[in-house]
Amino acid sequence: MISVVINVSFSYNLNLFIKLFLKFILFPFFLHNLILAGDVINLSDLKWKKRTIIIVDDENFDFIKRLKKYQKEIEERDIVLVFFNKSVAYLDNRIISKKFSKSVASKIKKINSNHQLILLGKDGSIKKTYPFETKITEIFYDIDQMPMRISEMRKKTKLDN
Repeated sequence: MISVVINVSFSYNLNLFIKLFLKFILFPFFLHNLILAGDVINLSDLKWKKRTIIIVDDENFDFIKRLKKYQKEIEERDIVLVFFNKSVAYLDNRIISKKFSKSVASKIKKINSNHQLILLGKDGSIKKTYPFETKITEIFYDIDQMPMRISEMRKKTKLDN
């Protein structure tokens, strides 16, 4: 009986820690790039607007911490981060609707891999999966090789000249 109470308490404290970490440490670095969570009901609402990186089981904070250095690069590539943990999806530091969480879970189930980072293109399709150990620059490189991203970079270059 005591171990059950301890496990429940530990689980509650871990979830509280995750929420506080996301709210006060990670998201202030990405506020400029977030879509209002109220506007997103389903993953398809991000289609043609944002590239999405789904971070599965966000209890591994190493990757999340590494993202802080790349605020500018994330913004340039129109990336939005979705954190998925135990059937709940977080966007803009808020738990989104059950429908959104189900759409994320459905996308994750399509992958026959234990990779914990999933890159979705602006077309909504799964482009690649990665383990947590992946360098964020590798993901940026893969994005920069996508035809739509190449087109975006060309347009930006023309505007800058």
